[in-house]
Amino acid sequence: MLSSLLWMVLSLGAADAPSVSSPVSPVTPVTPVTPVTTVTTALCLPAVQVLGSGLPGDMVESFAADAAVLVDDLRIRTGDVDCRPITITLVRSMSDAGELEPPWRLPTWAAGAAQSATRRIVVGVSAEGRVQDRRRTLHHELAHVMIHSAAGGADLPRWLDEGLARVLAGEHGIDDLRVLAQARLADRFLPLAALEKGFPDGSADAGLAYAQAGRAVSLMQDHEDAIPRLLHLVRDGSPVDDALRQATGRATWQWDLDVRRSVSMWAALAATGVETDAAMAGCGVVVAIFGVKARRRQRRRMLDMDDGVPIRPAAVALTRWTVACSTC
Repeated sequence: MLSSLLWMVLSLGAADAPSVSSPVSPVTPVTPVTPVTTVTTALCLPAVQVLGSGLPGDMVESFAADAAVLVDDLRIRTGDVDCRPITITLVRSMSDAGELEPPWRLPTWAAGAAQSATRRIVVGVSAEGRVQDRRRTLHHELAHVMIHSAAGGADLPRWLDEGLARVLAGEHGIDDLRVLAQARLADRFLPLAALEKGFPDGSADAGLAYAQAGRAVSLMQDHEDAIPRLLHLVRDGSPVDDALRQATGRATWQWDLDVRRSVSMWAALAATGVETDAAMAGCGVVVAIFGVKARRRQRRRMLDMDDGVPIRPAAVALTRWTVACSTC
């Protein structure tokens, strides 16, 4: 319920969000969206080969069925016309990926990986001993493959590539918006231009980078067919920033400001307030429980000290004092 409330608060805040406190360059006219010829997709559907390394056949078949549905959906949403087959290997643990041929060299925490140029994907049922959401991982890695193909193999800025993958895979949600709210209060957004080559190593900054990338692309979806148009322009040789201007009417620096403005201060305060209220309520319940238990223990100790001999009430003397007034 709190997640739903947080989503509503931040979504409403994006509509009338105030400008950021940092200086803003003089407003320039918005570049009109250049009409783009409708992106036509190939009649073929890429063949998807799913291999299971030491896994039950029914699990592999179910995974293959999911892959076919996701590929069809992503092909339409990205405008991908590449009909080359996609090979997906499902492994019991990501540590097994290094034994495949050719081998994968991945960190132990990775849930999956994609080699977009060769259209190879590996997904683990578990990583570091924890069961993974393999369908979600597959959706993300397939998105990377289809984005790469739709852009004609061109190198996209890291923030744009990851933002597209997160939005297409349905990963940009309440967790990202919570991170953005905290960044809004601390005024510590990362410039999108600084995320062109890669993301920060620290987990907090990396999480913020993913959240900002997803937010930027989610805002682009307000422009009809922005994603396939953008990728189509890049495939035809347009520089990424020019493609952004033509497909969405805005350049990278403008999307940078839009991300900041999409989370208003009052929405960020409300988001953190919801979290604070929930935490305080939880603390109150814990304190109350411990208080009741403490009173019960004290009562038991008092009863244990009672020797059963009644104590006579002490005599009480009441004294009435009269104060004389010497000047009356």
